[in-house]
Amino acid sequence: MSINDMILKAKGKWLVQLQDKSKWVVDLDELMFDNYNWYSKVGTLETYLIKSTLDTFLSKGSWKRLK
Repeated sequence: MSINDMILKAKGKWLVQLQDKSKWVVDLDELMFDNYNWYSKVGTLETYLIKSTLDTFLSKGSWKRLK
């Protein structure tokens, strides 16, 4: 099982940092995401996660589980 498969099966909210140092919050339970700054100020995620965006996060990001 690949790391990508393990992340997708783990579910929950994750902080993803891309190579350009941008930070994103990804909720694998609800399949939503948004910028970390937005999430930290507003507390919600408002963008639906599509396959191409998820592929970018998986291939170009480092993942860390949020509590």
